[in-house]
Amino acid sequence: MHYYYYYYYLLTAGFCGFQPKKKGMYVVDVIQDGAKFPGSPFQIQIGDTEVCSPSKVKVSGAVREGMSQQWNDVTINVTDAGQILVTVCCV
Repeated sequence: MHYYYYYYYLLTAGFCGFQPKKKGMYVVDVIQDGAKFPGSPFQIQIGDTEVCSPSKVKVSGAVREGMSQQWNDVTINVTDAGQILVTVCCV
């Protein structure tokens, strides 16, 4: 059986996650403050519904430019992208 390996290094109050791009068995090894996190490494079976496909995210609306002090609509559709974490940054 083929395994995909991920390693995470956490800060004291850290958070970790991963976005698998292929289905299969994953081994996730988590290190916190130089020591293995309790229970690590974790084996996680990823199926079709958990696979992340960022290329299937659809964005529409005011994505190239917006107007200051006016409402600017942006729609982010992740329906076909699987389980994905979306981060939005306005600068």
